[in-house]
Amino acid sequence: MSQAFAWMRSATLRLADRLTVRFGGYADRASAIPAKIDLSGSAVSESESPGSRASLPRALVDLYLVLPAGSQVGAYRVAIATGRNINHIFASDLASAIIHDSLVELRVTLDLRRLERGEHYLVIRGERDRAPHFYPLFLD
Repeated sequence: MSQAFAWMRSATLRLADRLTVRFGGYADRASAIPAKIDLSGSAVSESESPGSRASLPRALVDLYLVLPAGSQVGAYRVAIATGRNINHIFASDLASAIIHDSLVELRVTLDLRRLERGEHYLVIRGERDRAPHFYPLFLD
């Protein structure tokens, strides 16, 4: 793992594509609720998207994420935070972004069941990013 991810270390063991095992629990992608967030209309240099905010259920979520225009392929950390501070991270996963149909995309499984309903941030940080990017998010 690169130094870019030192801000959010995670004890995660990936077993195949559909199962992520974490110390203290597990997240089975097969039982997760599918969700999609498309950030392709956002600039990669923005630290907060001024447009409409995304919404996710408070559940185990299999998130298909289309990254902002200008994003690169490679390793990413995707997380949910209660504030614009990396010390307030409550759910996270690692994934490799790929190019598909000219879009940079990835899939992560996030367990959002213990988070409270309301305003949060989707936090995305690529291995080459100097800082994380925060996007407004509402949890139902």
